Amino acid sequence: IVFASIFAAFLPEKLPSYSYLLLVMAAFAIDAGWYCLISVALSTKKAQSSYAKYKKYIDRSASSVMVFMGIKLITTQ
Repeated sequence: IVFASIFAAFLPEKLPSYSYLLLVMAAFAIDAGWYCLISVALSTKKAQSSYAKYKKYIDRSASSVMVFMGIKLITTQ
């Protein structure tokens, strides 16, 4: 659902047929890279405690971005 909302909100209406394969490959690479980065970054006690301290603000920021994308998707014709 997250990928679909991001792609639907930021991609043009008309895409060449080969773009769909590129989108799937890009989504996989971005997702795999992101989760590898996060797992390495949060593997230390210091990073885990810092994340726990700022989790509320991180969650609110991420929620705001998702709301913005949802509004953009709704208002785009």
